[in-house]
Amino acid sequence: MQAADSGDDDPLDSDIAFHVAVLRASRNRFYTQLTGFTSTALRFSIRMTNRYKGVRLGSVAEHRKVADAISAGKPAEAGEAMRRLIQEALDIISRREAPAATRRFSAVSNR
Repeated sequence: MQAADSGDDDPLDSDIAFHVAVLRASRNRFYTQLTGFTSTALRFSIRMTNRYKGVRLGSVAEHRKVADAISAGKPAEAGEAMRRLIQEALDIISRREAPAATRRFSAVSNR
């Protein structure tokens, strides 16, 4: 992600690679089996949230908090930092998609 931040790598691929590396580092067989699904979901959500935020790159500083906590052997801190990243994305998508979903529902229910 640092290389992408300086223009030397693809921002989307590096962001996804970061999250997949965290899944694999967990050594949780269930999470590891979800890497394909997770990559696909992240490809969609990162594109959407970055577009909504008006940015091209993910927040290296916020991802660094996750990586530093993992490196320091602080799983609770790493988990909290990751939850903040995920919650931010969910909040952004919810704020942008809720009005559109309401309009679609109204249109269908008025038929």
